[in-house]
Amino acid sequence: MCDARTELPIAFSITAANVDERKTMADMLETFSDAQKQKAYAIMMDRGYDSTELIKQIKNEEIIPIIDIRNCWRDGEETKQYKDTDIVYDYAGHVYYIDDAGNKHKMLYKGYDSKKRCLRYEYGGKLYKIYTSYDERIFLPIARDSKKFKKLYKMRTSIERLNGRLDRDFMFEDHCLRGLAKTKLMVSLSFIVMNA
Repeated sequence: MCDARTELPIAFSITAANVDERKTMADMLETFSDAQKQKAYAIMMDRGYDSTELIKQIKNEEIIPIIDIRNCWRDGEETKQYKDTDIVYDYAGHVYYIDDAGNKHKMLYKGYDSKKRCLRYEYGGKLYKIYTSYDERIFLPIARDSKKFKKLYKMRTSIERLNGRLDRDFMFEDHCLRGLAKTKLMVSLSFIVMNA
């Protein structure tokens, strides 16, 4: 994990290649101090970390999860109905209003109501609420189809640049280290140098 603004490391874990990244991330979040949790506004992760359990854990820490999504819909449907309404959504978080003729209209995102924990969407001059608890993977505190989500998600590239420096500048791309303990020691030293 790194700070998206400074691109400096703040936490890491070395595991075997077959260990689930989501479980490792959940364990790392457990080690965060209260001060770190309060400073964290959002956590940006790629779709490898997409899971309902991890999203719930991040939200329980009062941090906004900005996680790319995998299409886990196995039934072949393109959209699903939100409760018993004229609103449908797709797996990527796009929300539509279905009119009387059966036409699909993209709804305008109007922000998040933190007190009611719902996303607000507008169509035809009327405001609609979509509760994030309805489908926690798809409905995040910042709508997946909003400009703000896209802007925050782009900041995830800071971890890619950090990994690139680790590979290129600290020569981990061609390392000859054996064992988790030695690798953890060398990564720790490299991160100490970066933070210094």
